[in-house]
Amino acid sequence: MPCSSTVEWSNTNRISFFKGPRIYYVYFSISNDGKKIKYGSTIYKNEGESMNHLCNHFLTAEDRFNRFPVISPTSDKIFYEMNTIKTRRSKIIFFESKMFTNFLIQNFVKYGVRFRIGKHTYSSLRKKLLDNRNAILSKKKRLIINKTKADILKAEKQRKLMIQGFNPQSKGYHQIQSDSPILPKIESHRTFNMVIWEQGNRIYHMDIQHNSITGEARYGACVFKSSSLEECQNYESEFHIDTAIDRFENFPILAKLPLNYDGQTSQKTCQGEFPLNKENMQVLKKSLCLFGVRKRNTNDNLLKKKEILQKKYSTVKKINKLQQKLDYDKACYKLSQSQKLVKQKKIVLLDTLPIILNKNKQIPTPPDSPRTQKIIDQVYQQNEKQKQIKGYQKTKKHTIQKRKAIQEYKKEKIQKERKNSEKTKEKQNRRIKESL
Repeated sequence: MPCSSTVEWSNTNRISFFKGPRIYYVYFSISNDGKKIKYGSTIYKNEGESMNHLCNHFLTAEDRFNRFPVISPTSDKIFYEMNTIKTRRSKIIFFESKMFTNFLIQNFVKYGVRFRIGKHTYSSLRKKLLDNRNAILSKKKRLIINKTKADILKAEKQRKLMIQGFNPQSKGYHQIQSDSPILPKIESHRTFNMVIWEQGNRIYHMDIQHNSITGEARYGACVFKSSSLEECQNYESEFHIDTAIDRFENFPILAKLPLNYDGQTSQKTCQGEFPLNKENMQVLKKSLCLFGVRKRNTNDNLLKKKEILQKKYSTVKKINKLQQKLDYDKACYKLSQSQKLVKQKKIVLLDTLPIILNKNKQIPTPPDSPRTQKIIDQVYQQNEKQKQIKGYQKTKKHTIQKRKAIQEYKKEKIQKERKNSEKTKEKQNRRIKESL
């Protein structure tokens, strides 16, 4: 409750003390009669970070003391000690004592660190749960509704400005668009250039076939982006090469690219085998930025959009996990509070054992009566049915079936991996035969 004008307060004091990993900063004053205390405080949890800005916590505590003070009654021990204290030095020693700091911590738990308006006074635990849950929900809404759309529009705008400034058509970059559903045939007499290079945190895999006379190219590519050390360790080039070959054959991009053949022999230039110099590598990278890595049904070939959406889905998944934990903590807190409020009545009958009843039941029945025995039998049957439905009764058949299902799943997984490796070997053999 806010401070009233009738109570006379003594001089304000400030203290800071440690309790476990937490540091408490408190501004407080005790009434002249010693029956009430007015305070505002902050709690800082030390997690091994630098402690340079701790003076700001005192400013926050002072601001809360002046604007949102908490007024609570003092305990009998504190009242007795305050009446016995006569000097200023003994008062400072008492404020730094273990008895007074424990009294303050109990008030923080019961009334909170600042005054709040609402139906019930917030305790520190309830406030923490509610604030964390609201922060996660607002972050989730902002991420789903506003942030992803804004990021996609910003990336598209940057891409359009980049293309306008680059002017690709004047420099020989031109995409060949065909409406026919039949794909053009792969020219077997030209070389299949599998180009792999690393730049920044990305590894590019590009399968390209180029005509040195007309400048027309057919390619499919795959880009691997590593965002953590685990992804780098799990990187396997065969899968990405296989994806690039599959896109080259089934979803190719047809475009004109200004590749340079300086320093190559006439035989290699006729076959479309270009040198891997800095100029050509930059041409390949620009073609991926302009036209994408594969042909799609939509006109949008933007890689950044897919990347932003994948990032959004992963962050939403993490937020949902945090929200589930906080919902569980909130439910546990509500259950503990409701259990404190529920009161049970005891009714004792003559020549019978005591029976505990809830508020809803008004007429007690003795435990040996036939009515209570019927109710107990009904409840026992209902519990057995629920156990059977939920699957609590496990038999040997269930365990054997589960074991068989796990073995079959492992066999199918091994067969799929063998088929994938055989496919890549077949494609490589086919390429070698066609080149010969």
